[in-house]
Amino acid sequence: MKIGIIDLCKQIEDPRMNRKKVHKMETIIYISIAAVICGAQSWNEIEEFGNAKIAFFKSRIPSLEFIPSHDTFN
Repeated sequence: MKIGIIDLCKQIEDPRMNRKKVHKMETIIYISIAAVICGAQSWNEIEEFGNAKIAFFKSRIPSLEFIPSHDTFN
């Protein structure tokens, strides 16, 4: 059985308050991991990477409308 990175990210508990959730936790973690692997070293760089690769992320996360802000990643 194959398990993808998004499936692994879904297993992480989301500690945020429900009313503050715009993006799914697995989306935030997935984009963060990809950005850091590619050299991002700050929350701003993670957001910039996400925006630069938004077509890639939308192809893997159909519900994604826009990349979370650097404050969300933080």
